[in-house]
Amino acid sequence: VTLLEISQGMEELATLKEVQGSFTFPLEEKNAGPFLIRATYQGVNYFKSVGPFQAKQKEVHEITVYDPVADLDKAEISLPHLFIKRDQDKLMFIWNFEVKNPTSNTMHKPGGLFRVFIPDNVEELNVSASSGSMPLRVDFTKDAQKNFFFVDYAIKPGKTTFQISYAVDYAQNAYTLEQKAVYPLAKVLTLVYPEDMQVESDGLKEIQVDANEHVKVMGWENVRAGSDWKIKVSGGSKIAAAAAAEHSHASHGAGDQQVVEKPPAIAGARWLIWGLMAAGLGVRRLALPGRPAG
Repeated sequence: VTLLEISQGMEELATLKEVQGSFTFPLEEKNAGPFLIRATYQGVNYFKSVGPFQAKQKEVHEITVYDPVADLDKAEISLPHLFIKRDQDKLMFIWNFEVKNPTSNTMHKPGGLFRVFIPDNVEELNVSASSGSMPLRVDFTKDAQKNFFFVDYAIKPGKTTFQISYAVDYAQNAYTLEQKAVYPLAKVLTLVYPEDMQVESDGLKEIQVDANEHVKVMGWENVRAGSDWKIKVSGGSKIAAAAAAEHSHASHGAGDQQVVEKPPAIAGARWLIWGLMAAGLGVRRLALPGRPAG
């Protein structure tokens, strides 16, 4: 168990090994906090935030750890939304996965369990994860199969979100993404920005267009695991770069990992995004046209 002070950067104040049950950290007067307690159990880090307090005071805090299991058998995996955005002569794909762990175990093994497909020749690749806090930039490891990777992040009880984003060259105003569906996905909403970009894919249906906000909402149903998933994009106005720049944020360090801001969703269309995405209500309200399973 490690105590970190985070008032200026991230400083390790003390580490206790082989902790059994309760533990105590001695503090000096100069250590005013705020603090972060990091407990490492069977290769997984668990965190507890502790606010600033006087060194002479005693406060009791609990941090819960879980036994790990090395599989995702009981996980519920979904892809609530995918963003496709033009940024001048680049095309951005931002995949936002959600993994629900209904068990009382952490799903983890060295190198990671959550599997993703990343195409060849992508730029600005970023993989981040969050378990209810600020997303952390995380590493990923190669699978034996080409273009497949494991995200090196433990999936604790509750909800974990993964974001995989990358850019591809779009100078020719056309690009076909050759993707592979790793998990079965019941419903996927796609935000296309700007709205005059053409996006074609088997089973993809247009749901709504808002020309004022330059956003188009589209969706799939019943994407089968292991299926080839081709997304053909063409055209679109070069209006995304300036809007994206308004929302850019610098990354900053956080211990042995890096905290990152998630890329802006669709600039200027937050009301539409939240209305359609929150809790999956957009799909139920707008009712994606059915597609026969086969």
